[in-house]
Amino acid sequence: MSVDGPVAQFKLICAIVADPRARKIHDQVAAAIIARYYPLYKNARASVSFLEVATGLTRGSVATASADLVEWGYFTMRKGIGKRPTEFTPIWNSVLQPPDATSVLQPPDPTVLQPQDAKSDSVLWPPDQTYLQLPEYNSGILVGRCEPAAAPTAPPDRGGVAPGPAHTARDPEGEATFDEFWQAYPRRHGRRKAREAWNSLGGDKGLLARVIEAAGRLRDHHMAQHTEARFIPYPHSWLAGERYEEDLPAAFSDPRSSPKEPKEKSVATKVVQAESTQLIGQESDIPTGRHSLVIENISHSGSMNDGQYVTTHLRTVSGECWKHTICTWHENDEIREAGQMAFRTILADLRDPKDAVGMKVSVFRDTKSIKYEPIITH
Repeated sequence: MSVDGPVAQFKLICAIVADPRARKIHDQVAAAIIARYYPLYKNARASVSFLEVATGLTRGSVATASADLVEWGYFTMRKGIGKRPTEFTPIWNSVLQPPDATSVLQPPDPTVLQPQDAKSDSVLWPPDQTYLQLPEYNSGILVGRCEPAAAPTAPPDRGGVAPGPAHTARDPEGEATFDEFWQAYPRRHGRRKAREAWNSLGGDKGLLARVIEAAGRLRDHHMAQHTEARFIPYPHSWLAGERYEEDLPAAFSDPRSSPKEPKEKSVATKVVQAESTQLIGQESDIPTGRHSLVIENISHSGSMNDGQYVTTHLRTVSGECWKHTICTWHENDEIREAGQMAFRTILADLRDPKDAVGMKVSVFRDTKSIKYEPIITH
């Protein structure tokens, strides 16, 4: 059987899908890379632009997923230079490793603890001796019986809070490690960034111990509230914002499922705002239907921490002004990807976005999308 044949490719994909750290974007990027694998050159040429088209993901999501797959040991990557695309080499032996012969039980050494005049196998072995090698055997030996091994911890659910050890108080003088924090925090995403944020805290043992305790309390809180993982801050953001010094957040409720009641306005405006909750990554007070409008201005607002937005200001023939706001960056993956997709679609519809201000456009709005089309006058 070929080392890099279809069976090996199928097993590698299955291993990535079954990896508890992987999400849908990792599965999509891995499948696109393996589809490009060329046995003659033992690699797959797949640029970021190609993976964007092949998976339908944004450039940032493709870069994040490919970096994770390399870090987890499924591929090696050689970045492209000039016209040479990026090359990925699958690591086939990352799927199944052959059993290690040293982990097999070894026969007892007859010279161990044997008296000099021993002539038979009737010598009793001390009850606290074992030939099982560590770390395969680490539960401890007691005279007369063995302590039962602890039950294995279930892998984290992709859609919920990552389980961890029960929260216990620790000695402030004890050494706190990043791995302890990683196990305690309820959302395990962006390990490399989280480690950098952890290292930036310095070597204050008391501070590191408080951070780990705060992470454990946060995990217990979100597990009790059944909070979805996508609504929990990334570990590096939580550390960088010193949120371990804050109180526990209030019980979370998705604002899209219970929109706030707007101020007193016309019935038509209330209907429009109710319909706008169906849009993900964008907001607008444009009524449903087709309208002939003029783009008066395009403004930018927000920050990397709070989200970045682009707002198109439109004017009707009667002089009424409407707004269409699109999210181009957000910590929430679903909102960010939906907003960026809507923004790219509108840029393609306008054809020449640099001259968009003053352009007459035909805007069509339904409950799930807003589409632009230039009005060409002769």
